[in-house]
Amino acid sequence: MIWVDKAKRFLTAICTKDLNVMSDLFADDIHFRSWACDVKGKDAAILANKNHLDLVYETKIKIHNTAYKDKYIVIECDISHSYIYDVADVFDSVNRGKGTVTTTAIVYIVEFNNSGKIKSIRSYKLK
Repeated sequence: MIWVDKAKRFLTAICTKDLNVMSDLFADDIHFRSWACDVKGKDAAILANKNHLDLVYETKIKIHNTAYKDKYIVIECDISHSYIYDVADVFDSVNRGKGTVTTTAIVYIVEFNNSGKIKSIRSYKLK
């Protein structure tokens, strides 16, 4: 169950924009992949998260389901972003005006290494 709690800490770090927590959770060789990016290495994963979070005023995550097997955690959730600027949303490539809230259904698959660090994060858009 410790892995589920650590995976949820990653989601909380998204909501609080806490890159330090992400850095503590990520392995040096993390593979971070979504439909918007595919990067390897802690620095690249932190930068990818920072670049996106710099565009949002607020993020809320509602977790619907979690499942785990060994060191793999699956989290089904809705993630809502309120944007600071007029931006093209990486989730659906549609231009979003300032203050627009976008909610996307996502599944995260989080894998941990033997040291308890996040080895990979893969996210998939459901809707």
